[in-house]
Amino acid sequence: GTSSLAMIIPAGAAADDILMMSVLTRSSALLTVAEDSGSTWTEKSRVFSTIGLSCWWRRAGTDPSGSTVHVNGGANTILGNIVSYSGVVTTGDPFETHVSTIQAVTTSNGSLAAITALSSGAMIVLNISEPDDRVFTTSAAGGTPSSLATRTNNVTAVGLDAGLLHVSNLIPSSGVTGTFTWSFAAGSGSFAINASALTPAGGGGGGGMKHPWRIGLMGMS
Repeated sequence: GTSSLAMIIPAGAAADDILMMSVLTRSSALLTVAEDSGSTWTEKSRVFSTIGLSCWWRRAGTDPSGSTVHVNGGANTILGNIVSYSGVVTTGDPFETHVSTIQAVTTSNGSLAAITALSSGAMIVLNISEPDDRVFTTSAAGGTPSSLATRTNNVTAVGLDAGLLHVSNLIPSSGVTGTFTWSFAAGSGSFAINASALTPAGGGGGGGMKHPWRIGLMGMS
């Protein structure tokens, strides 16, 4: 196991892109985040039970190519990813909706209640962490959008087993998403989950994300 993680920001991230970082830990300790470029990250949410999940974000600027983000404070296992999204609102908090929760694992399926997107063309993002190295077999939203595309799916057996999934898709109109559902190899423990709607530049209604997603380097230790 280890208590630190280093990840490189996504190649090709343009100014005003939103960099979204998810970090899974097997510890309730607070994390510290520092980037070689000196850029500051904001923690949006953090939940912990047997597994922890925190959500961090910042806007890309004139960042040095290959700038590394250092995360410290986990224990036994720490797992993370950074995904960049373009076409997001360029000022203020980019999250028009964000919820985070802990959910007990009782079967080989999971679900999360719908969230509400305030803008058409918003990007719906779901992150799920779990305490075994189980690869998720499906991920979907039960209403609109009808499916969520897997952007990263990390598992590790280093230290204590863990898995971290990041999925997303555009919602064509404002409103509720429907219930999120997913499947995975059976196990036990708890999920740590967060779900978000990122506000599109122009506030929807003909705006939206020109290049809906870019995937950054996934970090794992």
